[in-house]
Amino acid sequence: MERQFYIDCEIDWKSRDSISGGNLSLAYWISFFVAYEIINLGDETMKYYPGPEGFHHYVTFNAKLSHRIEADFYRNSIDQEGTIVAHGGKFGGWALYVQNNRLVYHSNNIGEQHYLVVSSEELPVGPVIVRFDYDAKEQTGKLLINNRHVGTGAILKAAAIVEPGVFSIGKSAHTAVSDQYDTPFAFSGVLKEVRLTIPEFVRDLAAEAAIELAAD
Repeated sequence: MERQFYIDCEIDWKSRDSISGGNLSLAYWISFFVAYEIINLGDETMKYYPGPEGFHHYVTFNAKLSHRIEADFYRNSIDQEGTIVAHGGKFGGWALYVQNNRLVYHSNNIGEQHYLVVSSEELPVGPVIVRFDYDAKEQTGKLLINNRHVGTGAILKAAAIVEPGVFSIGKSAHTAVSDQYDTPFAFSGVLKEVRLTIPEFVRDLAAEAAIELAAD
């Protein structure tokens, strides 16, 4: 059964005091443990919404894991474009964005390896659901528009971000992940929601330790 983990990104994620009275938030620790494969949450979906500032600190996500990014948005013109979600910057990160009426995913590994997946079809105007799937085993990324497969590309070295960094919804709040756009490259349509899902069990270290102890 898929577990839902809701995050209201209008909370001031820059402040460690915003939820937990001086300690890092529960949201931070859950995402931290999942990113480092310490706990097993099964299918874990985190939901994000554009906040007043559009960026949120203390979001930890390991892009090397198989994962899915989905976004719901509305455009009334093919000229509307911009960043859907971005994590990191020019020295490492990833971004999903709309440019030249096409859906684009860019993975930047420590500023040295860049991988680009661009949709073969243009985006329609009106309400749209877009998706990016990363298969860690196959090292490939796949783009979908309204559940229609529109592009696949190799991502041989996924973005190496395994610590908290600038995680942006609706714009690229840090330095640009890609040299194909200039920050903030804010989304000019109406971005409703972004969902980040890890659709597989992550490694349960406690279970592995128990097996090893039983074998001794």
